[in-house]
Amino acid sequence: MVTLVVALSVGIPSICWVVVRLKAARVTQRITQLALQECPPAQRASVLRASAVLASKLSAERTTMKPISLTFGDHKPHRTDV
Repeated sequence: MVTLVVALSVGIPSICWVVVRLKAARVTQRITQLALQECPPAQRASVLRASAVLASKLSAERTTMKPISLTFGDHKPHRTDV
């Protein structure tokens, strides 16, 4: 019985984590596809860079209080450690 409780207490959060990560990957892929549909070739690198930043925010271990958004261009994040 104890083994079952331990297995469930480890298994359920792990499965949930995998589901959330897969959903985040699908969201990032879909947003990138939509952004690239009518994107001029000269801007594609910026779109892909912004998509990579979004993916890293979605896969961060801790969530932030700031909203996650897709940002184009060379946007430097505000310092939060001040």
